[in-house]
Amino acid sequence: MLQPSFALTAMMTGFGLGAGAIFSIGPQNLKLIQAGALHRNPAVVAATGYLSEILIVIAGVSGVGAFLQIVPSVQTAMQTAGIAFVIWCAIKALRSAGSANRPEWARNGGETRGQAIVSMLVTTWLNPLVYIEIMLLVGVFSSSYDNSLRIWFALGFLGASGVRFCGLPAFGRVLAPWLQSPRAQASFNRLAGLLLLIVAASQAAAIL
Repeated sequence: MLQPSFALTAMMTGFGLGAGAIFSIGPQNLKLIQAGALHRNPAVVAATGYLSEILIVIAGVSGVGAFLQIVPSVQTAMQTAGIAFVIWCAIKALRSAGSANRPEWARNGGETRGQAIVSMLVTTWLNPLVYIEIMLLVGVFSSSYDNSLRIWFALGFLGASGVRFCGLPAFGRVLAPWLQSPRAQASFNRLAGLLLLIVAASQAAAIL
């Protein structure tokens, strides 16, 4: 019989691991903040990202994450692709900040729900670092539990993910008053671009 204390421990471990992602700098988190700050379908963006996260976590606890761990060549290839993706996002942000007009992500404020969904799906599923930082870590940490406890671990992780996907757009709304002018929006994009370049550099240093 499953001991409640074991289930609680597994859930809290999963929550703690998931909470770490709240403070990570990456395209997905910046997208969530952006959606809230610009009032561009933040609920749709958050829901799309969270549903994707559920699928990724399920894959992680089901063994895909462990597979990535035991095949170093696949892991390295995905890390390299992830670095390239982050650099591309950084360049896009910096180019937008340097444009004469309002930054690219601040234009076309009437983004449809469909466009918001597609944009978040691209940001999530085409970012290889998502598979390394979430699927792999979930697979590694959950592998120490039996099948019944892995469910509780996954629930804990997804609980923290829920906080992230709801909290970051809310944080973006707090920033909204300071992002009304084109200059402030450009500064945000410059900061985002520089932070993404730092992330790319740290990832590159880790695999060299």
